[in-house]
Amino acid sequence: ALIVGVTETSPEIVERVEATGATVEDELFYDSLAVSIAEDDLEALCTLKEVETVEIEGKWEQLNAGNFRSHPDSIP
Repeated sequence: ALIVGVTETSPEIVERVEATGATVEDELFYDSLAVSIAEDDLEALCTLKEVETVEIEGKWEQLNAGNFRSHPDSIP
C-alpha cells in the first residue's frame, strides 16, 4: 500500500484519488490516505494537484550480516 498525503481528507478528494484507479483503503491522520493502486495508474495519482506526497508503506528491518550491502561495522 501507499501512504498518500493530500491537501485535505474530504469526500471530494477521496473521489478524485479513486478516479485514478486507486482504492482508498483507509483515511489516516494528518491528511493522509492508505491507497492501493496498479503501477500503470500511479502517474495519474501523482499528478493530481491535491496529492502532496506519495510514500511506500512498509516496515523497517535491520539488515543482517549476510547482506552484502551492509557495512560490517554497522551491524551490532
